[in-house]
Amino acid sequence: MFVGHYGIAFAARGAEKRIPLWAYFIAVQWVDILWTVLVFFGVEQVHIQPGVNPSGPLVFDFYPYTHSLMAAFGWAAVAYGLYRFVFTRKQGSQLAAGILAVCVASHWFLDLLVHLPDLPITDEHLKVGLGLWYHPMLELAVELILLFAGLVYYLSRSREVSKARRVTLVIFCLIMTAFQLAGSFGPPPASVKMVAVSGLVLYLLFAAIAWLIERRPAPRSS
Repeated sequence: MFVGHYGIAFAARGAEKRIPLWAYFIAVQWVDILWTVLVFFGVEQVHIQPGVNPSGPLVFDFYPYTHSLMAAFGWAAVAYGLYRFVFTRKQGSQLAAGILAVCVASHWFLDLLVHLPDLPITDEHLKVGLGLWYHPMLELAVELILLFAGLVYYLSRSREVSKARRVTLVIFCLIMTAFQLAGSFGPPPASVKMVAVSGLVLYLLFAAIAWLIERRPAPRSS
């Protein structure tokens, strides 16, 4: 699961406006962001095996610190606690923190739909996955439905968003879709290190673009 996660970010932004879109983008991909770092340093392990499934060449060998169910709940609790600690005096901060935590935890449940049985519950003894990656066109359809349904919900709850910004968001989603297609059907990556570095850059780049899209113009000086 890749672009489908961002559908959750858009939906959350539509439901709770006190958190910016870029922060939701980080939240829904937080475990993958952390995964790229841990893979780069060899703490978690993945290898490249072209043909292992029709939707990609990666085999996830060991990643309990980011992609186990217990880790998902743990990182969600961290997000909740951190937001409450920083914004404890802000009205409605408990609801906003809860939505942010749901965004973090949602990553595991969406991954459950597509992964092969390689997602740990707690450790390496029990792994699950419903395997939509074996059906690439169905998997792609699910991702795009999630992405654009989230976008539509966000825009329907955001009448303040200008027409130009709405068009920009649609174009942005189409660009993300192009990256999804390249990852699913393009040539395999050259190395695991490249997977880690390119993944981290992409996640941060998408969050930065979300920030740029939502950034308000600076007020004119009198």
